[in-house]
Amino acid sequence: MFSQVEANNWYFRDSVGISFIRGEPEIINFKKFAAGGLPASYSNKKGRLIFYGGLNKKSNKNEFYDSTGNLMLNSEFTNGNGSVEDSSQGFKLVIPHPDTSDLYYIFTSFGSELYYSNNISFNFSLLDMRLNNGNGGFNKENTVKKIIIKENPGIATIHLTTALHKNQKDIWLISLVHFADSTFFCCYKISKNGINTSPVKDFISKNNYFYHFFRISPDNKKIVFSDSVNNFSIADFDNETGKIRNIIRIPCKLTKGNMLNFEFSNNSKFLYIIQNPLKIIQYDISLSSALKIKNSVKTIDSSYKKSIFYPQLAPDGRIYIISALDSFIHVIHAPDSIGKYARSEKKYIKFKNKWQSGFPIFPSYLFEKKTILISKPCINDTTHFIITDTN
Repeated sequence: MFSQVEANNWYFRDSVGISFIRGEPEIINFKKFAAGGLPASYSNKKGRLIFYGGLNKKSNKNEFYDSTGNLMLNSEFTNGNGSVEDSSQGFKLVIPHPDTSDLYYIFTSFGSELYYSNNISFNFSLLDMRLNNGNGGFNKENTVKKIIIKENPGIATIHLTTALHKNQKDIWLISLVHFADSTFFCCYKISKNGINTSPVKDFISKNNYFYHFFRISPDNKKIVFSDSVNNFSIADFDNETGKIRNIIRIPCKLTKGNMLNFEFSNNSKFLYIIQNPLKIIQYDISLSSALKIKNSVKTIDSSYKKSIFYPQLAPDGRIYIISALDSFIHVIHAPDSIGKYARSEKKYIKFKNKWQSGFPIFPSYLFEKKTILISKPCINDTTHFIITDTN
């Protein structure tokens, strides 16, 4: 089983972050380390930080540190063949091994950066916390592995996310790939036996739109993604088979050069979209038809002065948002609530220095809101507790 506390500590670039270990977010400092791209951090089942890291902008190598700020064993490595282009990958996704708390998969992709390669692929490394007297590290002989999606050259973008399998044990690694003029999903099942590198594939569309972002809802049942300059899509995700079904396309016109960012409420009822320039909107995706979902749109906040990015659900149930080249983090206090009751607040957390980074990306299923139903609550009756939303 997984819990929200595994996302208790968020490492950003330039040695700062926030911690939710006491409930409310607190600013914390890490060992001096200026990561490139999106960094990574993860905590144990007690909510204590166990590792953090990312791409070191100076050495152009991945570096990972333990909870005391010491470099982990064999953690300085480039991706793939070690070229500057290859090791510039900055998108990190941490997935705990389904069968042991000692192993963590760390996946790396180019994200929204356009790149040209002889094949379309992403990399992963296996972090073993049993190494180096329990301080963790990587096996030197097998640090980086590659998963090839398409074996022909071209320009592509790859994004990654994850969902919990219906059996509550296995995990889906989901990649959204744009190659040439087509967009498709590849879903890889991760079990106690490792990664099944033969994916479940779903073709989405033919277009020339390269910048794709997507999310899975905390209940693992919905997926949202941008599929053109003027549309985003919501679809059903079958977390038993890995298939994408019932795609609903919704118009959402953008100004040139901008893109959509997404996040769900932790009850998976509401979808939040950052529609730059400077606007947060909400959809009720629990409604029964595409038309009702489209018509449920509400503006949460349209008064931002700077572009905002990377909304991230947190263990406290709030959604946090950053501004470009700013020293503030903004917040949606009650994302489970409709319209104005969601309560957007600017400049909720202030840092000493300006920084530009995304938040670490955590599995959405860590944040699912469980509901406890109580049956037969009469005096002297046996009380039955039923946990709902178990996928």
